[in-house]
Amino acid sequence: MASAQPLSSGVDRVELPTPRRVSAPVRERGGLDSPWLGTAVAVAGLAVAVAGGIGRRGALDLLPGLDGTMVAGVLSMLLLVLHGYRPRFAMLVAAPLVAVSAVGFLRVHERPLAPLGLQIALIGAIAVVADLVRARRAAS
Repeated sequence: MASAQPLSSGVDRVELPTPRRVSAPVRERGGLDSPWLGTAVAVAGLAVAVAGGIGRRGALDLLPGLDGTMVAGVLSMLLLVLHGYRPRFAMLVAAPLVAVSAVGFLRVHERPLAPLGLQIALIGAIAVVADLVRARRAAS
């Protein structure tokens, strides 16, 4: 009869690699990591807001639920950028919240393009600032 052997293969402890966030270098010109994408989104949002009559009476009168969806979209963008995610990814995450806001604005609001354009412009402005900060950190 064979003697009982321990079932270990000589390895007492397995070290698993710890995940770490590696930031890719920011490209100098062009590409989706440059501030041009955020600038384009901000300008498009401002154009939609102006076309929607942002200066007219009642353009930004919102119901509490619609105000909440607008704040959630902008705040999700801001929090993701503050936690180190790329602005391109943060805009992708904020897009469904903007879509929910758009559906709510189109169904309820008298001038739906004004608050929707303002929300898109704020998201673009956050992306521009985040891209510029990333570029400055990469340069130093």
